[in-house]
Amino acid sequence: MKQKNATLPILFIFGMPVLLILFSILLAFNLDKFENNSEMMSIRITLDLVITVPLIYLALIRKKKISNLTIMPFFVAGLIIASLVIPTANQHTLELIKTWLLPVVEITVISIIIIKVRKVRKAFRLNKEEGFDFLSALKKSVQTIIPEKAAFALTSEIGLFYYGFFRWKKPIYTENQFTYHKDSGIQGILGAILFVALIELFSVHLLIQENYPVLSWVLTIISAYGVIQIFGLIKSIPRTPHFLDNEYLVLRMGIFQEARIPPLAIYATELTTDDYPKKDKSYRKITIFDHNCIIHLKDEGTLNGMFGTKKKFKHLILSVDDKREFQMKIMDQIQIIPTNEI
Repeated sequence: MKQKNATLPILFIFGMPVLLILFSILLAFNLDKFENNSEMMSIRITLDLVITVPLIYLALIRKKKISNLTIMPFFVAGLIIASLVIPTANQHTLELIKTWLLPVVEITVISIIIIKVRKVRKAFRLNKEEGFDFLSALKKSVQTIIPEKAAFALTSEIGLFYYGFFRWKKPIYTENQFTYHKDSGIQGILGAILFVALIELFSVHLLIQENYPVLSWVLTIISAYGVIQIFGLIKSIPRTPHFLDNEYLVLRMGIFQEARIPPLAIYATELTTDDYPKKDKSYRKITIFDHNCIIHLKDEGTLNGMFGTKKKFKHLILSVDDKREFQMKIMDQIQIIPTNEI
């Protein structure tokens, strides 16, 4: 019920402007029925599409965690639709808007983007000085200008290219950081998958290029992005270890998944390679293949994934190279129950 109630406002926010656009288009297609008032009606439709609809959308998102910059698609769509549906002879108002209002809007948007980018850069430098790693610093910085869900999605995309193409230095780990790639062989397995993906990319492209050139390039671009994702994940895994500080136990699977758990929320750590109840949605994995540890929580936690996805859990399944040291560090901090069987 709560999920439905949360969805309805979003549908209303985006549905209302769309309905107004559709109504304006309907009126434009029936201008001939207004006889001598067709020119005045064209002006009203133009103003509704370009001005009224974006302002109504802006009013609807005023108290929501949605960026005001999302008004731009409605403004641009209004200009395009008005150009298509309003008769050329009645586009005087539209031309005035393009000549005088459009440049002002463009300059305003560019200025806002520049200001936001400067804020992120300033916050990023401050966070780096406070000792955050790259992903944590970037996410905390981006959250100063956009909502948390969108921030994690954007951080993942930036991290994909950062670790994939710009971070080559071998990582050095501190005593509170815990790797999860040395014993699992995850990088080797992903490397084999990457090799197969590269072969598939070129094979599919060559196979269908002659008969379906457009489709071949679409599939090639999609496959190439998938290859970049796998490569970025491989590179990010040794550079994004689990870590424990005074505020959180941060568990990761490269740039693709992250869970931040307050230490006092942990009930127990279980060192086990046994199977777990896969149909039980309170169990979530933050490892791709085998596991050797499960974190049990007192209350629900949140697992963040790619594209801002979120999953609730009470038991988090993971892999740690030095699992006993990992368990002891958590015990030392919060005195939880160590166990090999629950």
